[in-house]
Amino acid sequence: MIVEVGTYAVGQVITFHKNDELVSHRLVAVNADGTLTTKGDANDSADPSPIAVNDVVGGVIASPPGLGFVVEYLHNPLTIASLLFWLLCGWYLWPRSSPRAEGVPPLRPA
Repeated sequence: MIVEVGTYAVGQVITFHKNDELVSHRLVAVNADGTLTTKGDANDSADPSPIAVNDVVGGVIASPPGLGFVVEYLHNPLTIASLLFWLLCGWYLWPRSSPRAEGVPPLRPA
């Protein structure tokens, strides 16, 4: 997701800190005490605890499809091993020299 720091409005998806993680939910209301009420788009009800304004990073302005999958994949500890495995396979299978036998001169047209 691409987040514009410090800028957000009711109805927009915002990113905020919650329990040492970044969470992105839709801002549904600004409460009288200055806290914010959020709701996940896949949830039927609002989040049970309000969010302090100081915990908000900003408003989401773009969310490229599939980006979450890529980010999760890159956080997996086996990612580096699998990428190195496939790179080594490609390096091993890629032809590194010409198929002609050494010491045999190339064919010349007659």
